[in-house]
Amino acid sequence: VRSSFSQHRTTVGRPASSKPNVMNVPRMLRDLFIPEDGNVYVGGDSGQIHMRIFASRWGVKSYLRCFDLNGDSHATTAAMIHGDRFRNAQGMPPGVWIDPLTFVPEPGADYTGSAKKLRDLAKRVAYASAYAATYQTVWRVITSAEDKRGNLIYAALGLPAVAEMHAQWLANAPEIAKGWETEMELFRRQGFVREPVLG
Repeated sequence: VRSSFSQHRTTVGRPASSKPNVMNVPRMLRDLFIPEDGNVYVGGDSGQIHMRIFASRWGVKSYLRCFDLNGDSHATTAAMIHGDRFRNAQGMPPGVWIDPLTFVPEPGADYTGSAKKLRDLAKRVAYASAYAATYQTVWRVITSAEDKRGNLIYAALGLPAVAEMHAQWLANAPEIAKGWETEMELFRRQGFVREPVLG
């Protein structure tokens, strides 16, 4: 397999590959890739990289605390959006709530049941909302999400429910809206946020 790698394909600076994309090989197919004798494959994951970038860039205290304590940032998001409904949900893995927004699961523990569903929904809300999307855009993104069979997962989710989740997330992380205001002002002033050639 000969893949082409590029450092300049993604806006967050991670490398990308194409023809084929070996960075997203389904787990069930990974054993088909065998390194040449004397070589090994090494994998790495920049877990929650987008959240880490905006949390760091804009000083989002709740996420910075979560990352500092090796917590689960998607649980933080779910707690921001769903509150006690998530914290008390069936299917929470073993772990510890450090505070109302910081959950540190035991290593290797998985979410199941309604805890998994609420966490997954919150994760979608955050990723769709993070880059200054309106709640209408967030709703369109979420209601177009498909499962592995092509079924729409959240087709029945109404616009008011998504608007409420979007508002809850922003209310619990006010640094995000302020961060976007700062980014947009910088862009208006100089015509770019990050110098496009030399960074």
